[in-house]
Amino acid sequence: MASLDLTSFSTALKILYPDSLEEVWYPEAPFLAWVPKSYDFEGANKQTNAIISGIRGSADFTTALNGASAPTLVKFNVTRKKDYVIGSLDNETIAASATSKGAIAKAIKTQVDAAAYEYGRSAAFQAWGDGSGVRGTISAVNTMTKVITLTDRRDCVHFEIGMDVQVKDSVTGAISTGYLNITAVDLDAGTLTYTLQGGAADPSVAGDEILLGRSGDFLAGVGNSNCMSGVFAWIPTTAPSATPFYGVDRSVNPVRLAGGRVNGGAKTIEEVIFDSLGRGRTNGGRFDTLWMNSERAAELQKSMQAKAFVEVQSAGKAKVGFNGFQIVTPQGPLMVMDDPNCPYATGLLTRRDSWEFASLGDAPHFSEEDGRRFLRESSSDGIQFRLKAYANLLCHRPIDNIVISFDAA
Repeated sequence: MASLDLTSFSTALKILYPDSLEEVWYPEAPFLAWVPKSYDFEGANKQTNAIISGIRGSADFTTALNGASAPTLVKFNVTRKKDYVIGSLDNETIAASATSKGAIAKAIKTQVDAAAYEYGRSAAFQAWGDGSGVRGTISAVNTMTKVITLTDRRDCVHFEIGMDVQVKDSVTGAISTGYLNITAVDLDAGTLTYTLQGGAADPSVAGDEILLGRSGDFLAGVGNSNCMSGVFAWIPTTAPSATPFYGVDRSVNPVRLAGGRVNGGAKTIEEVIFDSLGRGRTNGGRFDTLWMNSERAAELQKSMQAKAFVEVQSAGKAKVGFNGFQIVTPQGPLMVMDDPNCPYATGLLTRRDSWEFASLGDAPHFSEEDGRRFLRESSSDGIQFRLKAYANLLCHRPIDNIVISFDAA
């Protein structure tokens, strides 16, 4: 009988995942699965150009001739962001499965699927983030029971049992010593149970230490992180300042360079949506999809008594279907899609072609620079594989996007 070796494992992986790992993580990140993909993010950065205004003209020929000019463009020089997941297989499990190809394939698939799931959960969070890496904010802490209550219970979806979490000062941007290891997550109550690790102290809401992020995601400084620029980095909920964003001062034309913003106040969901469409069309935007939190989308479905659903295919190497429903508007049908990672308080009125998820190779892909996908672990009785992604989210036409704050006055 031929023995199982590291080459055999690589062959098994090619059979289990013939195209890519996208099919595994797409269900965890509906919005990012929907966004068009590219896999050639080479060079130091990738440029995306936004048009502020076109070529000058006039009803008078001489004036038009003398005023001939190039369109006003800005260049966002977008850099890649990294994400890693490292998994392993225990050698005893491998040996116990050696006589069964099906058993070893199952063991490999279980571990790789779990790693791809972790990447998908991370990518889903980052896609809807503002680039700060903040997964939740602290409302209260019971230091006796080691239980954190989050400000928004729905942010619990960004945390997993076993995750190491860092605490960051929201004013100074300083990161606290050590980290919290999450031992329990209560999605309904909006609470996290933790243990202290690495010399950490219990977080406190008396000062400014209220921000939580996955260990390694935060960088020192307000708003700084290793995370990619998500929807709310490109289309912030408040108009951008003059601080450069990938080299661009967006404050000179906030709508065309950072999308629009509409507050719902006391209006119904339907009223806010149609107001946003009208505002966007007036400003020159075009829209085909509305993304909402799953709970908010359910409220809209009930109020509109939506019964007919339409399947929408993902964009990329893998094809995964997601269901949405349509709203009839003066500009044509508007597809409504839901993503549990989208904050409940906000929605995104957008156009699919205005976005791109660009990566250097597949996101994620196996590390195999030495020709192998599996390596012997040096500190344990097992073998190791590494998934990594070099990628970022790009918005080519911010004007085709509006952030809707449903409850804000």
